[in-house]
Amino acid sequence: MKKLITFFVWISIAFATISAQNIDEIILKYHESMGGLEKLKALNSLKLTGKMPTPMGELLMVIYKKSPDMTRTEVDFQGQKMVQAYDGETAWMINPMMGSIEPQKLEGEMARSIIDQAVFEDPFINYEGKGHEVTLDGEENLDGIECYKVRLVMNKNNEDDDLTQVYYLDKEYFLPVMVRSWANNTEIETYMSDYQEVGNGLTMAFNMEIKAAGQPGQIVLIDSVEVNVEMDDELFSFPVADQ
Repeated sequence: MKKLITFFVWISIAFATISAQNIDEIILKYHESMGGLEKLKALNSLKLTGKMPTPMGELLMVIYKKSPDMTRTEVDFQGQKMVQAYDGETAWMINPMMGSIEPQKLEGEMARSIIDQAVFEDPFINYEGKGHEVTLDGEENLDGIECYKVRLVMNKNNEDDDLTQVYYLDKEYFLPVMVRSWANNTEIETYMSDYQEVGNGLTMAFNMEIKAAGQPGQIVLIDSVEVNVEMDDELFSFPVADQ
C-alpha cells in the first residue's frame, strides 16, 4: 500500500511538472509572437488612435497608456469629448451625455473596470512574482481556430483585487484570438484580429470586438499605434480647478 501511495504521489508531481513546463513554453511563444520579451519590457507608453462604428456614425477615439498603470481614453461624440482616466490613484470621468462636463471621481465597480484596464505591463511577464496564477485549461476550437486556453488569475491571493481572464491563443501563431473576463457578474469577450507590426517591432491587434453576455458588441478599429511617446503624468490626473 505504501508503495502504491508513493507511486500516485510521484505521478501527481510528474503531471504538475509537465503542465508547468507546457504553460511556460506557451507563454514564451506568446511573448515571441508579440515582438519578444525584451521589447515588451522596454515599452513604457502607448498612444492608440482609432474609431468606433455606431448607428450614429463613427466616433473618433484616442487611448493613452503609460507605465506603471495609467490610462486615459477620449471619445469625440457630436463635438463633445467623453473621458475616462486613471492616474494610479484616482479613477475619474467626464461624460457630457449624462448632462455634465465636470470631471467626476469614480468608485466601486465603475472605478474597478478602469483600474483593470490601466494595467500596463503584460501580465504574463514575471507573473509569479506579481502574485498571479497561470494555468493551461486545455484546448478549444474557436470559430475554426484551434486555441490553447490559458487561465490567468491576477492577484490570486487578494480577494479585493483578483481578476480572472481566459486567453484563447492561436495554436499556430500564439496570438490572442479572444480574451474572456468577468465584470459585475457579466461575461465579457474581447475578440482580436488584424495583427500588425507597430513601432519597436511589437505586434498588436488593430481590430477588436467587445461582447457582453454574448450579445453583439462594440467594434474598435485602430488606425495607428505610437510607442514610447513622451506623456506628462498630468494628462491622466484628475483635473483640479484653478484657485
